[in-house]
Amino acid sequence: MCIPIGIYAGYVYGGVVGVSVGWRYAFFGEAILMLPFAMLGFAMKPLQMKGYIAYNFVIGAYSY
Repeated sequence: MCIPIGIYAGYVYGGVVGVSVGWRYAFFGEAILMLPFAMLGFAMKPLQMKGYIAYNFVIGAYSY
């Protein structure tokens, strides 16, 4: 079986980080790096895709 380089590198990098600083510090470091993206996800207006009918819960109607 062939494993892609990125997956292999992720396993190796994760093992090195886990052994050197511990999984808790790696988890909190990742959480700090992902916090701006999570805030942006809550703050952004959803995209309007072609052919998609969205239900607006505020006014209780479909928007086309």
